[in-house]
Amino acid sequence: NGSEKLAARLHKKAMVMYGVRIKLKTTDFKVITRQMALKVPTDDPREIRTAALHLLDQLVLTSSYRLVGLSAFDLAIKDQGIQLALPLSSNLHASMEDLRRSEANEWTR
Repeated sequence: NGSEKLAARLHKKAMVMYGVRIKLKTTDFKVITRQMALKVPTDDPREIRTAALHLLDQLVLTSSYRLVGLSAFDLAIKDQGIQLALPLSSNLHASMEDLRRSEANEWTR
């Protein structure tokens, strides 16, 4: 199935995906796409399939379709690690400013 083929391609290239996209084309050539970001990057076909089915569940399928596609986006090298964003709280920001001021005072003494 599509999720297993996509997972195999990702695995072969040692990649993971941060997002999944589905594309449907009707018999009258209308194109419908949906995509979503994943909470955790994956190359697992079960997780890819679950995400794709979640996207399909959001659609009202009333037509005949000539094409159904599944793709990955926001790819990364597997096991490379991820950079987490750490928001600075106002307390931390104020503490850093206090530290800068105290260091500046040390230089002026």
